Amino acid sequence: MTAQSMKTWFEGHPTLSKLYEGIEQTKALERDLAALLPAYLMPYLAVGLIREGKLTIFVAHGAQAARLRHLAPTVLEALYRRGWAVDSLRIRVRLPTNQEHSSLGSLFYASSASRPAHQKEACLTPTAWEHLQNCSAQLDASPLKQALAAMVERHRALSSTDISQTQK
Repeated sequence: MTAQSMKTWFEGHPTLSKLYEGIEQTKALERDLAALLPAYLMPYLAVGLIREGKLTIFVAHGAQAARLRHLAPTVLEALYRRGWAVDSLRIRVRLPTNQEHSSLGSLFYASSASRPAHQKEACLTPTAWEHLQNCSAQLDASPLKQALAAMVERHRALSSTDISQTQK
């Protein structure tokens, strides 16, 4: 089905025509925001609805929300000049779900979905691990003791896996 035939199909149904108008409005708003906001914010941003003059924007994490709040006065003024009836922004942090990463990831969180997983670069020496294990053993029962013990145990399991793989 082509985009034009899909548009005709939507417009032929009274209920769906409103949905199509909403989709078109959201796409136009996303285009305007892309022109107004720094390029690095757009892949992590999802435009919500405009209700009672309040535009809801979803972002992937708090740092992006803080940056967007900082830019809000400028963005609101520019949107007003472009004809949007928006007098305030509602910025919400929404962590992407697994479904969004897989099927909608390219739409809402394009660059985070396509980025390879971050590889840890920090490593501790065997002496440091030994000291962490000793520290854990000397602590009274507490969440810190449990966390250190779990970390040392995880390291021990990973180390034995690495050693067995290099010997093969």
